[in-house]
Amino acid sequence: MGARCRTRCTCSGGTPPVGSSPPRCPSRCVSVLGGGRRFLKEYPFEEGYFEQQAREFLAALELPLILLGGINRLDTVEGALAEGFSFVAMARALLREPDLVGRWEQGRRDAGLCIHCNRCMPSIYSGTRCVELRATPA
Repeated sequence: MGARCRTRCTCSGGTPPVGSSPPRCPSRCVSVLGGGRRFLKEYPFEEGYFEQQAREFLAALELPLILLGGINRLDTVEGALAEGFSFVAMARALLREPDLVGRWEQGRRDAGLCIHCNRCMPSIYSGTRCVELRATPA
């Protein structure tokens, strides 16, 4: 029984055009989506990795913009809001520590513990979660 790819993956050859059905994939795709090492390329993490490109949009447009991309620190959030971004989006950092923003509201300024390893990505089909939490002692 084959699996249907819902995202760009190595066995589909890319994302199908809008309105078309994704191609059938060989069964090996399921293991790739389930956490295979070749599915996600590793990139070095840089805090706020879309900040520079987002600033270009902020300067050129007159509409509310959301900064996203590798936000793990309160100073990044504060800087983005001070520069004129309307919102800041966080995802992986909050998967790792759902209480991170709450701690910041209480006056703590510690950076999030997310290492942005992308290992949470294959879990999007089975309940997105930080898989590093299992490996980290409490």
